[in-house]
Amino acid sequence: MALNIALSLVGFSGFLALDWHWLRHRPVLSAACSAAASFSLVVALLLIPDGPALLPTAWRLYAGCIGAALVGIGATLLAYSILVEIPLLLRRARVNGKPVNSDPSTRTKPVVTGTYALCRHPGYLWLSLLLAGYILAADNVNAIVVSLLWMAFNFLVVLAQDRWIFPAIFQDYDLYQASTPFLIPPRASISRAFAGQEEHHANL
Repeated sequence: MALNIALSLVGFSGFLALDWHWLRHRPVLSAACSAAASFSLVVALLLIPDGPALLPTAWRLYAGCIGAALVGIGATLLAYSILVEIPLLLRRARVNGKPVNSDPSTRTKPVVTGTYALCRHPGYLWLSLLLAGYILAADNVNAIVVSLLWMAFNFLVVLAQDRWIFPAIFQDYDLYQASTPFLIPPRASISRAFAGQEEHHANL
């Protein structure tokens, strides 16, 4: 388990490092950190040792099916938030000639629509959903320990991003912080996300 914890720590630290290199205009190093972090987390997951099961045998099939469904939903939403919504924003920013820059007036605006209308870090919610499904499907004490550690490490990452990194990357990020919750979406945020009522963010 020590190896799994170490690899997990390296993985989530790598995601912070890639943001730092992106802020410093080092795209190659940022991409390298992203690849290394992802590889570390995949290996940590694959090397989780067998541990005692918690669920009665009769419940394991149902728990496994529910867990697999949650993993699929969480993975899909995570991929959409990170691999679809953010690249679309950056592509539009490049077209409009607005690279990440130390000049606040030329920084890219944050994503404020879609899943990012729910909260400022929807990826945290989707990864937690994925991990909850993994816990049910794996039914393994060691899997629970690693999953809870991932949730804790991920919380520290998004907290650092929200307080220090994203305000330096995105234009008017403080306005986004004031209008959109950190993690837990209230009813108003859910309504905006699903109704598409984000016009009031257009001037962020």
